[in-house]
Amino acid sequence: MGSVETLRDEDEDVAYADALWRAGGRAELHVWAGALHGLDSLAPEAALSQDARDARTRRLRRPLTQSESRET
Repeated sequence: MGSVETLRDEDEDVAYADALWRAGGRAELHVWAGALHGLDSLAPEAALSQDARDARTRRLRRPLTQSESRET
């Protein structure tokens, strides 16, 4: 989520993640200072875009890596 998010109020995202954590759920919340929704599409070469994309990729790969290590 970017700190300059146009689609959602930052406080709502933080409150939603907090509610998940309090209920025992798992969530990851990244707030990218100065970012806005779609920044990685608008400026894909920007360092901030690359950092956000890398974090998202790591998060998406995590369940796959965990299931692979359980199988071995």
